[in-house]
Amino acid sequence: MGGTMKRRTGWRLAAAAALLLAASGVRAETQHVKLGFFTNEQEMTWVSVIKPFVDAVNRDGKDVVQIDAFTNGALGRDLPQQAQLVLDGVADIAFTVPGYQPGRYPDNGILEMPGLARDVHDSSLLFTRLIAKNALRGYENFYVIGAIGTPPSYVHSRVKIDSVDDIKSKKIRIANATEGMAFKQLGGVPVLIPITEVAEGIGRGTIDAVSTHLGTLFDFGIDRVTTYHYLLRIGNSPLAILMNRKKYDALSKDAQGIINKYSGEWFAETYSKGYQAYVDKLLAQLKADPKHHVIEPSKAEIDKAQALFQPVYDEWAKKDPHNPELLTLVRAELDGIHAGK
Repeated sequence: MGGTMKRRTGWRLAAAAALLLAASGVRAETQHVKLGFFTNEQEMTWVSVIKPFVDAVNRDGKDVVQIDAFTNGALGRDLPQQAQLVLDGVADIAFTVPGYQPGRYPDNGILEMPGLARDVHDSSLLFTRLIAKNALRGYENFYVIGAIGTPPSYVHSRVKIDSVDDIKSKKIRIANATEGMAFKQLGGVPVLIPITEVAEGIGRGTIDAVSTHLGTLFDFGIDRVTTYHYLLRIGNSPLAILMNRKKYDALSKDAQGIINKYSGEWFAETYSKGYQAYVDKLLAQLKADPKHHVIEPSKAEIDKAQALFQPVYDEWAKKDPHNPELLTLVRAELDGIHAGK
């Protein structure tokens, strides 16, 4: 009897040990994340950073986490609604333009200020560092994978514009309310229409010019109907690659670590390097084409414009008690970026 009980106890211990060994050898199921992109895989934001991000995570995350990319608007084409697709769980990650929903992101206006950021690197690293400091409201329900910015918007026109004074009375398509305020200060007439209608509008003469960066100029065929390109830095537009916070929190620590590795400053630096090379190529192409006139504003013209832009900053600072403090932080961050810190 005693021997039988000892044998049963031994079998139980052996079975328990076998279960523990089996459990230790079982891999957790790979976690999948859906990424939605509103347009095709030729778009330069996709080429310069989103695809490299997906490839890097999927390489490092084998058997841990995989990003399943849905391009061409497969999860939703409406660009202004991309953040909502993420909140609703239709997509776990999506490329968004926060400027389409200013009420959701009340502090983002500072990133659109005229003459603030010099280039893609400035605008992207500034946005990234403000997000890292939790300095911008509206992102609480997201994990921000990438906080980046466009190159500066310039003035592109069929009619001659090669000075600040030439902007007066011209009807200029703008991308956001901040740009509208900037052009009012320059004496222009801001017009808000979809970017897809700009080439036709300039061709018909219903608008005189557009404020946009070089990538958009070529992507939407606006280069074919414009002749003058006045390189006065009007402003930049923030862009964000957002992940549903609940989805992120539900990932394993290993999966989160892999996504973290390729988010933030890695994302901003990868984008700025790739996209800057693209716009440099486009600028060289414009300068080499005798049909186009590329005008670099003098320092005097830049100073004149910046003085005219000052009320835009003043008005923004008055809107919220938080804004002057945020502006001080932004200038300090830009000083650090320019110093290579």
